[in-house]
Amino acid sequence: MFKLKDWLTVPNAAKHLTIVFGEEVTEADVFRLALDRKLRISIYLSKPTVVKLAEKIPIPIELEQHIKYGNSMLCTKLDEITFLEGILDLPLIDYERSIVEAEYYRALNGSAIELTGGGSILVEQNGQLFELQVYVNQFRSIECNVDDSQEQLLKNIAVNNYCEAQSLPEHGTLIVRTDALRELEDSINGAPGHAEKPLSTTERHTLLTIIAALCEYSAISHQERGVAAQIARLTEEIGVPVSDDAIRKVLDKIPNALEARRK
Repeated sequence: MFKLKDWLTVPNAAKHLTIVFGEEVTEADVFRLALDRKLRISIYLSKPTVVKLAEKIPIPIELEQHIKYGNSMLCTKLDEITFLEGILDLPLIDYERSIVEAEYYRALNGSAIELTGGGSILVEQNGQLFELQVYVNQFRSIECNVDDSQEQLLKNIAVNNYCEAQSLPEHGTLIVRTDALRELEDSINGAPGHAEKPLSTTERHTLLTIIAALCEYSAISHQERGVAAQIARLTEEIGVPVSDDAIRKVLDKIPNALEARRK
């Protein structure tokens, strides 16, 4: 059934990894892998949830001492709300990281950590950041003019009646995507995430031309008898020996490559 699922809860992800690796993997281990950025963790929102668009922008010079996101700062579009549901990734760059850390310690020793400080709970969809919102001041009246457009009224509502959430919504469940679990399995088992593309003819000719140029610069004739053994000794000196035969096969391809480059 694993292949048919898009995601697993954290407890089920731990059970799956226990089977895959043949040793016990706990919920705490799953959270730790996420915090160490070895496993992508996500949230499943079972119903539409209010968010505001968030972007990282360059830090102004006068604010450099308050850098929070490396060389950028978070900017939230306060006057516009939208709704998201389904699977969203957690980038773990703001308050959502503190929440996952608290879950890690809860799973590790059963202790609840009181979160302080607050911040933005960010989610990510297709590379775009969003800030989770919560509805506030339910009975607060909004000042508006009779000439205000519907668009302006909606902007006033977004600014005055929504603010950044300080906890995950009750309809949100921390999960792990099944493809994120496969990526972790591949990385641990040493399997490449993407097959390396073979060199094109142009790329091969370029590398052979570079080798010919280096030989010329080092006063080594790539066509001279015994040059393969000479280069083999040089590879031994730098600690990465290559056999005479392997070098000879490469050198034999240089003339055709140079001819092709000159055309």
